[in-house]
Amino acid sequence: MKKTYYVMAAVALLFAACTNSKENQDKLKKDVIAKHDTLMMQMDVLMAKKEKLDSINYHAVKAGNAELDTLKMHMDADSIKSRLMRADEAMMHWMHQFEPDFSGKTDAQIEEYLKEQQNKIDSVEVLFKKAISQADSLLERK
Repeated sequence: MKKTYYVMAAVALLFAACTNSKENQDKLKKDVIAKHDTLMMQMDVLMAKKEKLDSINYHAVKAGNAELDTLKMHMDADSIKSRLMRADEAMMHWMHQFEPDFSGKTDAQIEEYLKEQQNKIDSVEVLFKKAISQADSLLERK
């Protein structure tokens, strides 16, 4: 009788662990995809900021503020445009390398992969935020 109890308890624990693992995987995957979706909506923002930086008329800016160093402003704009493009490229790279098919992987491998992907998409988000913030800051100066 005790033996049956222990076997049933072990099966129950194993089932609970599997269920908990699947729930954790589902949450991780949902979080990664949600971050991706949020960043995808900001892709247009990246390109709009780049276009605004491209369209700055430095002669007009200089005419409005003769003491402004428009050469430095132009160099800053070029640097920020590069950051905007790197953020865009990082997103494209992440999307191309992300593999949502977990066939043949263990629960531990799946969880580790999703945690790694979370870190990668978080890094892409940092690039987005920093580039957009810098673009906004420069555009406010003109």
